[in-house]
Amino acid sequence: MVLEARLKGRLYDGAIENVSAVLPGRDALGSHPSRSARPERPAEEVLLVAHLCHPKPSANDNASGAGALLETARVLANLVASGRLPRPHRSIRFLLVPEMTGTYAYLATAGGPDGRPVAALNLDMVGGHQGLCGGGPLQAEYPPLATPDFTGDLLSAVLDALSDEGRSFSGSSSSALFNHARSPFSGGSDHYILSDPTVGVPCPMLIQFPDRFYHTSADTLDKIDPDMLRRAATAAALYLYFLASAGPREAAWLGGVMTGFFARDASRLVDEAVALSAHARGSSGAGHLTEVASRLAFRADRKRAGLRALARALTGETEPAWLGPLEEEVASAATREAERFARLVGALGELPTGGLAELPAAAGPPPDGASLARTAAPADQPSPTGPEPATDRPSPTGPEPATDRPSPTGPEPATDRPSPTGPGSEGIPPWTDVSDFVPRRVHPGPVQVRPALRSLPPERREFWYAHQKANEKGYRVAAQLVYWMDGRRTLAEVARFLELETGFRDEAFTAAYVTLLVECRLLRLSPQA
Repeated sequence: MVLEARLKGRLYDGAIENVSAVLPGRDALGSHPSRSARPERPAEEVLLVAHLCHPKPSANDNASGAGALLETARVLANLVASGRLPRPHRSIRFLLVPEMTGTYAYLATAGGPDGRPVAALNLDMVGGHQGLCGGGPLQAEYPPLATPDFTGDLLSAVLDALSDEGRSFSGSSSSALFNHARSPFSGGSDHYILSDPTVGVPCPMLIQFPDRFYHTSADTLDKIDPDMLRRAATAAALYLYFLASAGPREAAWLGGVMTGFFARDASRLVDEAVALSAHARGSSGAGHLTEVASRLAFRADRKRAGLRALARALTGETEPAWLGPLEEEVASAATREAERFARLVGALGELPTGGLAELPAAAGPPPDGASLARTAAPADQPSPTGPEPATDRPSPTGPEPATDRPSPTGPEPATDRPSPTGPGSEGIPPWTDVSDFVPRRVHPGPVQVRPALRSLPPERREFWYAHQKANEKGYRVAAQLVYWMDGRRTLAEVARFLELETGFRDEAFTAAYVTLLVECRLLRLSPQA
């Protein structure tokens, strides 16, 4: 049988169906003193988001997130309406979206940088029964390190507070009755869009993973635990109300929490490095010390950037009284841990006088980490010159001014970047040909490679599909690689930041992935100024 058919199609304006509701704050209602004193200041919001659907919707993924969001909204609205909770001065927005696409649509209509939330939280897979689903912990997944952040530590502190459930036999101590954890950024949900530095909304995710029923027909209602839903909704409500109500005193408290988390994380980093060093043979103790000091300085730099973002977001000040002492405490903790590592491994004995003060990135004013990549990179890596000024940091409150971003009107002339058809395998230039170039994103927001591949010739599409299959580890951290591309850092610096954040470094993959983004007209490469 031969069937002949004619299809008629047309392009037309469509719509994304998002569900949005707002619990208005005093700023929005004009009843807060700061609002009446500064009427030109836009009313601020805190956002809670959960996705309603995706290609494989089900009970835990993500009816649980949507249900927890609805219960959070109901409880907060009732508490405020009854007067049991004072109305916060920031509004709280509740947003239910088709995963990812709905968040893009929301941002496209959110009114620019001033209309974006000061912070957000993403609920995804938060109600699974831990005994049935494989024991995946309820995780506070942090935003990427490229985005100055204070929200991950807040969510972690909330989970710690909620874990005070079980009591010992004598009643002298308590313990959690559920499994929970902190985890670094991995993406894969709506927080990956909001936390992109060009969007600038710090957004952790509350998620249970792994789940043995993930994306299967067995993800059914009988796998949902009401107690886990209660914990997730309670955590979301505490997180939102704190941020919506917080002022200078609350910001100072959260800053102290952040420095405490940093001290513990720095100690854990050194403990792990000591264990690895004890089993390393034929390697330089001095090299180990340099790398550990570099990682500590990098983490200290990101924590200080988070403290400054906290001050701007919750106080409107750039230099509140508590900021300097907390920044000093972070630097001191990094120094102490580097010196402890030196003593434990016996590599160099004591660090030179001043410890990390002799590493410029750790001792200087809080940069965005660019100087660290130059001072702490191993000797075999390219070493660009001079640190960036503080004014070159990406803003944590939104995208950079349009004049600082690449124009979305098309690629730069081919003479301004290495040709994707130049030397190397399948048109991929050698790392040495691109490492000193500056990558610039064409559009704000995360890059979407798969749709862009459709514009390539069939043979190139097939080549890149095969490349993705052969380089799964690299593609898992590709979003973080792009996040570090601020239009000023060289590709060598970007690769070093990715290594410090994730431990992944593969110069051949980085050169190939950048070539792919250039071919898809999602990225430009320009010579370093």
